Amino acid sequence: MLEHGESQTPLVLEYEDQRLGAMSFVAPGLEFYIGSGDTCALRIRDPMVHERHARIFWLLNSWWIEPADPQAGVFVKRSRIREPEPLAPSTTIRIGPTRLRPVLPSAPSAPATPDGKWAYSDVDPLVQPATVDESYRLQMLFAIRRAIEHQADDALIPSILSVIDGLFPVSDMSELVLNTKQELIAHASSKPGPSAVSFTLALRCARSRKALLWERRIASDRSQAIPSLNAITSAIYCPVFHEQRLLGLLAVSSKRLHPPLGHADVPVAIEGCRLLSRYLPAALAGGALGRPPTVFLSYARERGAVARAIASSLRRSSISVWLDDRIEVGERWRDAILDAVTAVDVIIVAVTRAALASRYVQWEIQTAHELRKPVLPLLIEDCDLPEPLAAIQHLDLTGGLEPDALARLAERVRQLSTEMDGGRDER
Repeated sequence: MLEHGESQTPLVLEYEDQRLGAMSFVAPGLEFYIGSGDTCALRIRDPMVHERHARIFWLLNSWWIEPADPQAGVFVKRSRIREPEPLAPSTTIRIGPTRLRPVLPSAPSAPATPDGKWAYSDVDPLVQPATVDESYRLQMLFAIRRAIEHQADDALIPSILSVIDGLFPVSDMSELVLNTKQELIAHASSKPGPSAVSFTLALRCARSRKALLWERRIASDRSQAIPSLNAITSAIYCPVFHEQRLLGLLAVSSKRLHPPLGHADVPVAIEGCRLLSRYLPAALAGGALGRPPTVFLSYARERGAVARAIASSLRRSSISVWLDDRIEVGERWRDAILDAVTAVDVIIVAVTRAALASRYVQWEIQTAHELRKPVLPLLIEDCDLPEPLAAIQHLDLTGGLEPDALARLAERVRQLSTEMDGGRDER
C-alpha cells in the first residue's frame, strides 16, 4: 500500500495502489525519497522495496530520479538505472511492483532557460574541429610550447590556460575544472582572482559530454536561478578527454555585454581542450596540480540547501568536499562516514539547532575527535555551542553566505589542511 503527505509542489506522480486503485502523489518539495521506510515522503509497503529506494530531486531546470541504495532496482522505461535520469512526461518508473508516471509542469520555451540561452556542440576528442584549420592549430600548439618552456611544474597548466584565454578577445578568465571521483573542482585559472565557475553549467557540460555555450538574456534578472553567474554575460564550457575518459572541463567566461562569446568561439575552445589534453594527464600523474585540501561537511538535512551552497563555494576555491546527504542508513552508512572522515583533512560542521539535535551530526563530530581530525564549526544560526565545539574557534556565518565570509572559510580550511600535512610529514 502507498502512503503520501501533502504538498503544493507542481510535480505529481500517478500510480496504482493495490488496495485503493488510481492515486496521485504531490511532491512535498524539491527533493524527496520513495521507499518502504517511515522517513520517505512516498511509501511503498512491499518486501521488494528498500527502506530508501529512490531519490527524486530538482536540478538544472529538470526533475531527476536516481537509486537511493546501490542495491535498489529503479527502472525507467524498462531499463534499470544506476545514475540520475531526467524525468519526462512519457517516462514510466517501476519501483518494486509499482509503476509510476510523472505529471510535469509546463517546461519553459526552448531554447531559453532561467537566466540565459543554451547551445550544445558535439565533441570528438580524436577529430580536429572543421572550422579550425591546421595552420591555426599549429600556432596554438607553438604558443603553448613557448608559454610552458622553463616553467615550474605548478605553473604548467595556468600557463596553458593563459594561452587559451588569449584566443578569445572578449574572455575575462579561462579555468580548468577537474573531474574527480565524485565531484567537479575548480583547480587552475589563467588569471588570479575569484573563480567564475558555475557548477550549474559545469554539470550540464560533464553530463552531456558536449561543449556548452551559454549567453545571458539581457533582460533577465541577474539574481535569478544561477547565483554564481551574476557577473557573467556569456561562457563556454568544454570537456577535456583523454582516451575517452573525462578528465575535466575548460570554462571560458566573459563579463562583457557586446560582443559576447559566440558560436564561432566554440570550435576554438574544443581545439584548446584537445591541446590541453596532451599535457593534463602527465600533470595529474606527476602531481603538478598538487593535492587539493579535502573536507567533510556535516549538516542537518533541514539546511541541505545551505550545505550545498557552501560545498559549491569551497569547490570553486579548489577544495574537495565530501558532502554527506544521508542516503544510506544503518551500518553501511556508518562505514561510509568512517571512511570519509578518515580520508579528509578537515571536518566542517554547519551548526544549527537541528544539527545539534541530530544524532548523525553528533556521531560525525565524535568520530572526528576519535580520529584526531581538526573540526571547524560554522555558525549558521545563533545558538550556544556545546562541548567539544565550544572550545574550538568557529566562523560566524549567521549574516549569510557572503563572499568575504566564504573566502575566510576557504583560507581557514587551507591552513588546517597544511597543518595536517605537516603532521603527516613529521610522522
